[in-house]
Amino acid sequence: MISICIPLFNFEVFPMVKELQLQAEKCARDYEIIIIDDSSDTPFKQQNSILKELNNTRYIELESNIGRSKIRNLLKKESKYPFLLFLDCDLKIIKSDFLSTYITFIEKQNTEDFVICGGHTYEDSSPAGNQKLHWLWGKKCEAFGPEIRAKNPYQSFMTSNFVISSKTMDKIPFNEQLSGYGHEDTLMGFELFKKNITIQHIDNPVEHLGLENNSVFLEKTKESIKNLCKLYNIIGRDTEFLKISKLLNTYLRLKKYRILFAYNIFYTIFEKKIEKKLKGSNPSIFTLNLYKLGLMHKEKKLC
Repeated sequence: MISICIPLFNFEVFPMVKELQLQAEKCARDYEIIIIDDSSDTPFKQQNSILKELNNTRYIELESNIGRSKIRNLLKKESKYPFLLFLDCDLKIIKSDFLSTYITFIEKQNTEDFVICGGHTYEDSSPAGNQKLHWLWGKKCEAFGPEIRAKNPYQSFMTSNFVISSKTMDKIPFNEQLSGYGHEDTLMGFELFKKNITIQHIDNPVEHLGLENNSVFLEKTKESIKNLCKLYNIIGRDTEFLKISKLLNTYLRLKKYRILFAYNIFYTIFEKKIEKKLKGSNPSIFTLNLYKLGLMHKEKKLC
């Protein structure tokens, strides 16, 4: 019936896996849980070794880190069931019927090609100041209900919590040309769009736990901008991709109307102040978007 696939890196995942196992047993369907550790630090490997004791669970450790796209393709290769549930490792299962909800939707499908996205949430209360940027981004830009996600179904696609048929993933695997952090979900969303495969957005969220501190989040933001520019070139600068990436669309519109020169002067003068604000206790999404546009200009040879 279903293979639950979890790429793991530097996080204690046992509580989530145990909850998934309990729910799977109640569903009375064939299942397996596959966790592949992408060369985590030793303390995390020691914490997660207990996973080997769980029924219908396989825990695999890799000797070297292969990255976010390759590990998801490897999980697909290791799976044996026709439906795959992909979950990030830094999540909390918050619904007692989480797995049964997905199974209900799977069993209603009348086509072999489909994707179902459940969404995710963040805690309502703001965390400590040095994690506020990641939390704010998640609350304002990611944690949407199904009605809002469905308005832009491909742009809203995220790899943190989704089901895909094995046959669909045979046609659209994760693109392993992308390495580092970010936008493997953007690319897959675009490829689903190009092949006209429907993404169904439902109300079946998980809670995101793995908040980065502001400095780490900014470093990952830099990586993601490089990946976005690289991705744009991988797809041959397809203009339809701009329907998926709002950030790239904004950047290229500024470039087209020759506004980037003036913006670059502004960014060069205020870059350090922008970074300081984003690392502080009161960051804003507006400031983060200004920062991203500045980073894209630095990558102008790619974009």
